[in-house]
Amino acid sequence: MKPAFRILPFVLAFSAAVPFAGPADGVLWFEALHESGGARGVQGAVDEFFSADNQSDTDRLAACFEENGVWLPPTGEVVTGRRAISAWYRARHVRWVPSLSAAVLDLRVDRTTAVVHGAARGTLVPARGGAGVAVDDRFVMILSRDTRSTWKVTRLLWQRGAPAT
Repeated sequence: MKPAFRILPFVLAFSAAVPFAGPADGVLWFEALHESGGARGVQGAVDEFFSADNQSDTDRLAACFEENGVWLPPTGEVVTGRRAISAWYRARHVRWVPSLSAAVLDLRVDRTTAVVHGAARGTLVPARGGAGVAVDDRFVMILSRDTRSTWKVTRLLWQRGAPAT
Protein backbone atom coordinates (compact mmCIF):
# COMPACT_ATOMS: atom_id res chain seq x y z
CA MET A 1 0.00 0.00 0.00
CA LYS A 2 1.39 3.43 -0.92
CA PRO A 3 2.28 5.68 2.06
CA ALA A 4 -0.32 8.32 1.14
CA PHE A 5 -3.07 5.72 1.30
CA ARG A 6 -2.05 4.37 4.72
CA ILE A 7 -3.40 7.49 6.40
CA LEU A 8 -6.55 7.72 4.27
CA PRO A 9 -8.65 5.38 6.49
CA PHE A 10 -7.81 7.57 9.51
CA VAL A 11 -8.77 10.74 7.66
CA LEU A 12 -12.05 9.27 6.49
CA ALA A 13 -12.92 7.85 9.92
CA PHE A 14 -12.04 11.12 11.68
CA SER A 15 -13.97 13.20 9.15
CA ALA A 16 -17.06 11.07 9.68
CA ALA A 17 -16.76 11.12 13.48
CA VAL A 18 -16.21 14.84 14.04
CA PRO A 19 -19.12 17.21 13.42
CA PHE A 20 -18.82 19.76 10.63
CA ALA A 21 -17.49 23.02 12.01
CA GLY A 22 -19.43 25.45 9.91
CA PRO A 23 -21.58 28.48 10.59
CA ALA A 24 -24.81 26.52 10.10
CA ASP A 25 -23.81 24.11 12.86
CA GLY A 26 -25.82 25.00 15.97
CA VAL A 27 -24.03 22.61 18.33
CA LEU A 28 -23.21 24.52 21.53
CA TRP A 29 -19.84 22.88 22.12
CA PHE A 30 -18.76 24.15 18.71
CA GLU A 31 -19.56 27.73 19.67
CA ALA A 32 -17.42 27.43 22.81
CA LEU A 33 -14.63 25.75 20.85
CA HIS A 34 -14.81 28.38 18.12
CA GLU A 35 -14.43 31.18 20.64
CA SER A 36 -11.47 29.45 22.31
CA GLY A 37 -9.51 29.38 19.06
CA GLY A 38 -10.72 26.04 17.67
CA ALA A 39 -11.94 26.73 14.14
CA ARG A 40 -10.50 30.25 14.14
CA GLY A 41 -7.15 28.92 15.33
CA VAL A 42 -7.10 26.26 12.62
CA GLN A 43 -7.89 28.87 9.96
CA GLY A 44 -5.04 30.96 11.37
CA ALA A 45 -2.66 27.99 11.06
CA VAL A 46 -3.69 27.45 7.43
CA ASP A 47 -3.21 31.17 6.70
CA GLU A 48 0.21 31.17 8.39
CA PHE A 49 1.32 28.16 6.33
CA PHE A 50 0.38 29.81 3.02
CA SER A 51 1.79 33.20 4.08
CA ALA A 52 5.14 31.64 4.97
CA ASP A 53 5.20 29.70 1.69
CA ASN A 54 4.37 32.80 -0.37
CA GLN A 55 7.19 34.70 1.35
CA SER A 56 9.59 31.77 0.80
CA ASP A 57 10.23 31.73 4.57
CA THR A 58 11.17 28.07 4.98
CA ASP A 59 11.96 28.36 8.71
CA ARG A 60 8.53 29.84 9.41
CA LEU A 61 6.93 27.30 7.08
CA ALA A 62 8.63 24.37 8.85
CA ALA A 63 7.54 25.81 12.21
CA CYS A 64 3.93 25.27 11.07
CA PHE A 65 4.59 21.51 11.38
CA GLU A 66 4.98 19.33 14.45
CA GLU A 67 8.58 18.22 15.00
CA ASN A 68 7.80 14.87 13.35
CA GLY A 69 5.29 16.21 10.84
CA VAL A 70 4.81 14.44 7.53
CA TRP A 71 4.44 16.09 4.08
CA LEU A 72 3.13 13.93 1.25
CA PRO A 73 3.87 16.00 -1.86
CA PRO A 74 2.01 15.29 -5.12
CA THR A 75 5.18 13.76 -6.57
CA GLY A 76 8.26 12.28 -5.00
CA GLU A 77 8.93 10.67 -1.67
CA VAL A 78 7.23 11.26 1.67
CA VAL A 79 9.06 13.95 3.67
CA THR A 80 9.23 13.48 7.45
CA GLY A 81 10.33 15.95 10.12
CA ARG A 82 10.67 19.73 10.26
CA ARG A 83 14.27 19.73 9.06
CA ALA A 84 13.48 17.63 5.98
CA ILE A 85 10.31 19.60 5.25
CA SER A 86 12.28 22.86 5.45
CA ALA A 87 14.89 21.44 3.04
CA TRP A 88 12.17 20.32 0.60
CA TYR A 89 10.57 23.77 0.52
CA ARG A 90 13.97 25.50 0.35
CA ALA A 91 14.76 23.49 -2.80
CA ARG A 92 11.37 24.40 -4.29
CA HIS A 93 11.81 28.10 -3.49
CA VAL A 94 15.12 28.10 -5.36
CA ARG A 95 13.19 27.11 -8.50
CA TRP A 96 9.73 28.62 -7.93
CA VAL A 97 8.19 31.70 -6.33
CA PRO A 98 4.71 30.81 -5.06
CA SER A 99 1.73 33.14 -5.00
CA LEU A 100 -0.98 30.93 -3.56
CA SER A 101 -4.18 31.39 -1.61
CA ALA A 102 -6.07 28.76 0.32
CA ALA A 103 -9.79 28.17 0.56
CA VAL A 104 -11.06 25.87 3.28
CA LEU A 105 -13.66 23.61 1.65
CA ASP A 106 -14.41 21.57 4.76
CA LEU A 107 -13.22 21.82 8.34
CA ARG A 108 -13.65 19.18 11.02
CA VAL A 109 -12.35 20.13 14.44
CA ASP A 110 -12.49 18.89 18.00
CA ARG A 111 -10.54 20.01 21.05
CA THR A 112 -7.16 18.60 19.97
CA THR A 113 -7.38 17.52 16.32
CA ALA A 114 -8.52 19.14 13.10
CA VAL A 115 -8.85 17.99 9.50
CA VAL A 116 -8.92 20.60 6.75
CA HIS A 117 -9.89 19.83 3.17
CA GLY A 118 -8.84 22.79 1.11
CA ALA A 119 -8.06 24.23 -2.29
CA ALA A 120 -4.81 26.00 -3.14
CA ARG A 121 -5.00 28.37 -6.09
CA GLY A 122 -2.63 30.82 -7.64
CA THR A 123 0.63 30.62 -9.57
CA LEU A 124 4.16 29.34 -9.31
CA VAL A 125 6.52 31.69 -11.12
CA PRO A 126 9.98 30.46 -12.13
CA ALA A 127 12.56 32.11 -9.85
CA ARG A 128 14.69 32.97 -12.91
CA GLY A 129 11.77 34.58 -14.72
CA GLY A 130 9.31 33.41 -17.26
CA ALA A 131 5.67 32.55 -17.41
CA GLY A 132 4.01 31.31 -14.26
CA VAL A 133 2.29 27.97 -13.87
CA ALA A 134 -1.34 27.99 -12.76
CA VAL A 135 -2.10 26.09 -9.56
CA ASP A 136 -5.52 24.66 -8.74
CA ASP A 137 -4.70 21.93 -6.24
CA ARG A 138 -6.43 20.20 -3.33
CA PHE A 139 -4.98 19.33 0.05
CA VAL A 140 -5.84 17.61 3.29
CA MET A 141 -4.13 19.08 6.33
CA ILE A 142 -4.33 17.25 9.65
CA LEU A 143 -3.46 19.40 12.64
CA SER A 144 -3.14 18.88 16.37
CA ARG A 145 -3.13 21.40 19.17
CA ASP A 146 0.17 21.51 21.07
CA THR A 147 0.65 22.18 24.79
CA ARG A 148 0.51 25.95 24.18
CA SER A 149 -2.82 25.59 22.33
CA THR A 150 -1.10 26.29 19.01
CA TRP A 151 -2.28 24.30 16.00
CA LYS A 152 0.54 22.41 14.24
CA VAL A 153 0.40 20.38 11.03
CA THR A 154 0.90 16.67 11.67
CA ARG A 155 0.20 15.53 8.10
CA LEU A 156 -0.17 17.39 4.82
CA LEU A 157 -1.41 15.49 1.77
CA TRP A 158 -1.41 17.30 -1.57
CA GLN A 159 -3.12 16.53 -4.88
CA ARG A 160 -2.06 18.47 -7.94
CA GLY A 161 -4.54 19.75 -10.49
CA ALA A 162 -7.75 18.46 -8.94
CA PRO A 163 -10.97 19.33 -10.72
CA ALA A 164 -12.81 22.34 -9.34
CA THR A 165 -15.67 21.66 -6.93
